[in-house]
Amino acid sequence: HTGTWFDYYSFGAPYEVTATSMVVSLDAGEYKLFTDVQIENPLVTGTEEEIVRRLKFYPNPVQETLHIDSEYEPVVSLNLITLQGVALSPKRLSDVEWDVSNVAAGLYIAEIKTTRKNYRVKLLKN
Repeated sequence: HTGTWFDYYSFGAPYEVTATSMVVSLDAGEYKLFTDVQIENPLVTGTEEEIVRRLKFYPNPVQETLHIDSEYEPVVSLNLITLQGVALSPKRLSDVEWDVSNVAAGLYIAEIKTTRKNYRVKLLKN
């Protein structure tokens, strides 16, 4: 669709798409990832050291119940963002558990909000 799209690997550089058909030329071996959701922090392709120290996020891949333990601050909410930019809010079962059994299999960006900070982590749902 038309509108503003963002280049994931160029730190969210915006591109205006004016037609539903657009040509993107790439060199051999080059790749791009575009999204129509504005990117605040593009580093979700790896586990950041701070996330490892502050959060325990498991299992990943997940099938039914996702556990998020926070050592320093309580988790306020969890949203799963699809590759199309759709936000899903899984049902919270306890302070540290979320029911993801009804979420379709695929790759998501888990947005974890705590009382102090927001984190983004890749999540694979089986």
